[in-house]
Amino acid sequence: MRLARHRWFIAIAVLVALVLAASIAGFLWWRESARSNSEKRYENIASRDWRRIFDRANLVTVALLKVESLTDLTGVATEASDMTKEIAKIASERKKSEMPRGQKATVARESVALESLGKYLEMLDELALKVNAEELLKTRSLIEDRARVAQANVDDFLASARWLNGNITGDFYSAGSMLQAVIQPVDRAQEEMKSAVFEAVNAFMDADISRHDFDLIWAMLSSKLHMVLGYYKINKENLNVGWKKAWGDKKPVSFYVNKSQISFPGAGSAAVNVIVYTEKSGIRRGKVRLLYENGWKLDSYPFAGFG
Repeated sequence: MRLARHRWFIAIAVLVALVLAASIAGFLWWRESARSNSEKRYENIASRDWRRIFDRANLVTVALLKVESLTDLTGVATEASDMTKEIAKIASERKKSEMPRGQKATVARESVALESLGKYLEMLDELALKVNAEELLKTRSLIEDRARVAQANVDDFLASARWLNGNITGDFYSAGSMLQAVIQPVDRAQEEMKSAVFEAVNAFMDADISRHDFDLIWAMLSSKLHMVLGYYKINKENLNVGWKKAWGDKKPVSFYVNKSQISFPGAGSAAVNVIVYTEKSGIRRGKVRLLYENGWKLDSYPFAGFG
């Protein structure tokens, strides 16, 4: 009798232990599931918001690249102001939201990135509205410092948030040098070189995008590019096949070359920031490089894969 009762107590104890174990396991599973869902929710929200930030940054960059005179700065101020408001809205929404514990470090980095981006854009907006030589000389180092801080903090956040697709290009952070280029005294000799480079790039891109003139395209490529293409058995006759494939589904419809965005990194070389408008993929930006070989010749053209 005692043995039977003892076995009964053991069975009850085992049953209770199993129930407790199942309850604990269920609770742990629920907590992990809730945490996982919370993290996924944050990632989805952040992905949506940063897509908007990337789009806004692209618009600011395009506005900067299109500045040729002081009157063009109104467009920069407008885009910088709009992006500042977008960032402020996102930062405000983050403060109201409950953030997942597993993403605390990432959320903290995002907060720092948003704050430093906002400070950079506020100053860009202010400078673009009232830029003059004296004001820029006083504040250029400050806006460039804010740009460096913003870039470092954004890159730090993006490195942490590996699930995000996209980035902000270096041109976005180059407002100081871009604004300086607009107001600096005119160097006549350099202006003549810029005009020659400007005309060469315009002629090349018109031949590519508007007229599909591969005779002119081939004639305007540097000797180095001719040698590289020859290694791959590409010549003037078959150039158009690979060229069209390189553009892929990003069919170009128009382009923009800004003379104020032409630089000369070395003797006999030039670099030009250009914008291409595509049929389906929006705006593409790139840097075209040229060498002087009895005239300016294209040495790097990223849109067709030679960049």
